[in-house]
Amino acid sequence: MECTTVTLSGDFAVHDGAFLEKLKDDQPAFGLCDVRVSIYRDGPGGTGKTFLYLTLLANIKSRGMIALAFASSGVAATILPGGCTTHSRFEIPLQANETTITNMCKQGGGGKLIRQAKLIIWDEAPMAKRHIIETVDRSFRDIMDNNAPFSGKVMIFGGDFRQVLSVVPKSTRAKTVNASLVRSYLCTLMEKIHLTSNMRARADSIFCEFLLRVENIEESTIRDNLIQLPQQMMVQATGDSKLEECLVRKVFPSLQQNYRSSKYITERAILANRNEYVDNLNEMLITQFPGKQEHISALTRWKMIPTISIKKNS
Repeated sequence: MECTTVTLSGDFAVHDGAFLEKLKDDQPAFGLCDVRVSIYRDGPGGTGKTFLYLTLLANIKSRGMIALAFASSGVAATILPGGCTTHSRFEIPLQANETTITNMCKQGGGGKLIRQAKLIIWDEAPMAKRHIIETVDRSFRDIMDNNAPFSGKVMIFGGDFRQVLSVVPKSTRAKTVNASLVRSYLCTLMEKIHLTSNMRARADSIFCEFLLRVENIEESTIRDNLIQLPQQMMVQATGDSKLEECLVRKVFPSLQQNYRSSKYITERAILANRNEYVDNLNEMLITQFPGKQEHISALTRWKMIPTISIKKNS
């Protein structure tokens, strides 16, 4: 697969000045884009990671240069202009190890794109195994004929190690950490920048402080690493209602009157850590939708049945 050049739309160049004025003091990564450096930008959700990315991308675009943006997951890539997944952009092998390189051709479109890029942003980097990031590093050095980390390209890695790390099937905590970016030789070569101001939830400072304490393992525990949730975050069963029913009513009040509103539906969600919980909650919500329920069967298995053709003599 050959990569094609992806630049930002003109809208971002127009808003470049507005982005610059709104940057907070704890976002110094912006000033490092004119030097050759690898940066890891750490910050919990809501601290302005995406806003910083957009500002950096807008600035590079306004100067007539190429910037690339991608993420470790497809969901994260959708919020970046021109974004795509790392495997798609760099043609990374599915089984990366200490010696693998990407499938990008040095003289092809992918190699040309890397040579022209002024800035490369990699969001949700903690979700990628270190071997994947190291594979990209080796390929950059080969494409650019430069033995500096990532061939001297300005790389912005973003993410939050307090959240989901790379998935290692049937592993221990130590093995999962060992597979992450923090155990890579590249990690020590990166400039570390920490974002702390939660812009998304700044109206609720108490919740922000509580969330940071939990993520930094600073919240006091009851026993066995269990913490006490604040009372305002809890939903209690009332009367003969089940706890799940109370939770559904709390999150989706007046569902039968608002189920046609896309704004109402997209502004709320219930997260669960097991598929069986998700199925039960979804079934509970579906039964509240007005109208007649219809079951449509789908073919999930098929079996090849041999047939014999007999030709009769005329």
